[in-house]
Amino acid sequence: MVQFLKIKGPIILLSVMLLGAILRLYGLAAKPLWYDETGFIAHALKDLGFMLHSVANYKIPYIILLKVWIAAFGIGAFATRILSALLGIASILLVYRLGKSLFNTGIALIASFLLSISCFHIYHSQQVKHYSFLVFLVLLSFIYFIDFLKRKKSSVLMVNLLLNILIVCTHPFGLSVIAVQFLYVICIHRVIDRKQLKKWLYFQLPLVLFLGLWAWILIAEKDYFKAILWWARPPNIQSLTDTFLTFYYGGPTYGLDSLNHASFPPMIALAMILVFGIFFILGLFRIFSQQVKGHQAFVVIWLVAPIALSFLFSYLFFPVYLIKDFLFFLPAFYLIVARGIYHKRKLFSLAILVIIFLLNIIPLKTMYGATINVDWQKAVRFIKGNDLKDDDIIIMATTKEAVPFMYYLSDADKAALKDLLIFGKFEGGRWQESFRYKGHLIITIGIEQSQGKAGYQDPGPGINMMHSLDYIASDFDRKVMQQEDIINSNRQIWLLVSRWEDDVNRSAQALSDKLKMHFKLTLSKKVGGIKIYRFRPRE
Repeated sequence: MVQFLKIKGPIILLSVMLLGAILRLYGLAAKPLWYDETGFIAHALKDLGFMLHSVANYKIPYIILLKVWIAAFGIGAFATRILSALLGIASILLVYRLGKSLFNTGIALIASFLLSISCFHIYHSQQVKHYSFLVFLVLLSFIYFIDFLKRKKSSVLMVNLLLNILIVCTHPFGLSVIAVQFLYVICIHRVIDRKQLKKWLYFQLPLVLFLGLWAWILIAEKDYFKAILWWARPPNIQSLTDTFLTFYYGGPTYGLDSLNHASFPPMIALAMILVFGIFFILGLFRIFSQQVKGHQAFVVIWLVAPIALSFLFSYLFFPVYLIKDFLFFLPAFYLIVARGIYHKRKLFSLAILVIIFLLNIIPLKTMYGATINVDWQKAVRFIKGNDLKDDDIIIMATTKEAVPFMYYLSDADKAALKDLLIFGKFEGGRWQESFRYKGHLIITIGIEQSQGKAGYQDPGPGINMMHSLDYIASDFDRKVMQQEDIINSNRQIWLLVSRWEDDVNRSAQALSDKLKMHFKLTLSKKVGGIKIYRFRPRE
């Protein structure tokens, strides 16, 4: 098999990357941009000074990269998403490079193939978000880290240091990447040359100083992070199970809760669990067998440490266990599985990979067919086609949904998004929850910068906290019913109610009844998960 891979290896790798590229580019712009994606686009349109704001200060490297990309290619769905797709394709090559360094060419090819067809990785490679970029950086960092342990060159360690700084600035979970490298050095310190160990420690001093500064910034903004994670729950055994199901076949929602995900035959899911589970256990056994050589055990620490740290942090401080944030240790899982699948008889390994690919067809089809719960593109298209004029528009939604609404209302106008973000429009040094766009007065209901207000309720364990109906009603009165220029105007009023609100039908009906005291209801329809009402002045 070794001789076969020497001859055919480059061709196989090229074929795997081509397959990965096809799967990541297919349907890239088929789904509308959702609120997280438009939020990143809005970030990237702002001045560099805005990077110091709390809503942007933990993803600066990606936002700067996206800013440069947008300047060259624009803010359309395909133009912005293809950046993540390209980074995802490049990560397939990096998994091969790391796998070859840790194991051998055969295992590296198997791991790169598993990543190329991974629903979890493909989905996030089609998002205008920082996850694909983070995986790319982490793989590069670990490649240079392992290269240093083998080659002992300071130049390699310098690149590793710079990459680690970028990783930490891209996501708070990047701290666990640093922890993985520290833990591994501690585990093998007795077999590392003393001079080499000192060199590594010297290069960690500037990283430690930087981490201290970064930790101070994160602690100063801890209330903000707790606010944006108001819906997260402490992890448990089910959380761990869902994590590995996501690794196997994409899980129920690819680590997201914004999808309408069609189910597929349970037998397919069970077969995927059995195949991946068996070879994952076999891979662990082979890594820890007496025949193990090199740095193969590194991938186990890479997989286990982030999970353990997130569990610990979630119970000591506040919940941070989010499956989507664990995409960066997906390659470690595939390297372990690849170690289990690899066999000297290449036909055996090939047969297993064919079975995995065939089983993965339905999950892939399901992933491509998934729709987002709140489709503002469809909703805006509907109101534009139903006599939208210079009307007042009232939005009752969660904090981030004003951005995709404005993205589609303005037809992706950069100027309209430049001062807009998840809490409204940034004017005069503060957030304006209601603002004007051309002839429209945009009024947001229930969109607050702080998620910890008394207006929120928790319907029960495991259910997201939402605005109470009383709070929504009082916010509506303050912003709409008490404004004479709105009530006495001759303009139409649109009420758009996102399904994310608690007991949306009751909330929407209550606000509609208030408006009907002054206006005539002429349209009521649910479009793209959004309830749309149109009111006209009484004659």
